[in-house]
Amino acid sequence: ASSSLLWLKWGELEATLGKAKVDFHLMENSWLKFEKSFAIDPTQPLLLNAWAESELFVGVCQEKLELILSCKDRVQKSLYLQSDLPKSWHLLGICLNELGHYFEEETYYLQAIEKFQYGLSLASKDPFLWYGMALAHYALGELKNDKIIYSAINSCIMFLPTLQGKQLILVEDLISNDGSLHPVQQAMVNYHGSQC
Repeated sequence: ASSSLLWLKWGELEATLGKAKVDFHLMENSWLKFEKSFAIDPTQPLLLNAWAESELFVGVCQEKLELILSCKDRVQKSLYLQSDLPKSWHLLGICLNELGHYFEEETYYLQAIEKFQYGLSLASKDPFLWYGMALAHYALGELKNDKIIYSAINSCIMFLPTLQGKQLILVEDLISNDGSLHPVQQAMVNYHGSQC
C-alpha cells in the first residue's frame, strides 16, 4: 500500500506542475504514475479522482472528447467505491459541464447541476462545488436550428464581437422575481466570491 501511495503522490506532483506550466507531457507522465498506483491498489477513490482530473485538464485544453469521457468513467468508478466524497461529485459535474460544451447539449448542464447539488448536500460550504454550480449556470445562449443552445463560458476572456447574436446569462440574471437570491448568488455573498 505504501508503494501505491508513493506512485499516487508522484503523479499528483507531476499533474500539479503540468497544470501550472500547461505542460501536457508532464500531465501524461502523471497518468503513468496513477496507472502504476492503481495496479497496486485499485480501491482508491482519491487516486481515480486525481487521474480523472489530470485527464480532464488535457481533454479540455486540447478538446479531446476521449479524455473527457475517460475522466467521467474514472469518476463514476470512484463514486462506486465511495459515494460520499464531495470531490468526486465536483469532478463528475465538471465532466458533464464540459460534455455539454462539447456537444452543445443542455441536458449535460442540467445533469452537472444535479451532481453539484448532490455534492453540496454532502459539503454545503465546499467552494469548488459552488464554483462548479456557478459554471453550470453561467451560460451563453446561441440559436441553432431554431433552438437555443446554452454553453458555459468564461466571460472574462470573451471578446465582445463573439457575443453578437447570442444571449449572455450572468450571475446577476439568476435573481428570482421576488428579489431573493439564487443559491449560486447567495454562495458568492457568503463565501466572498468574485467575478471579473
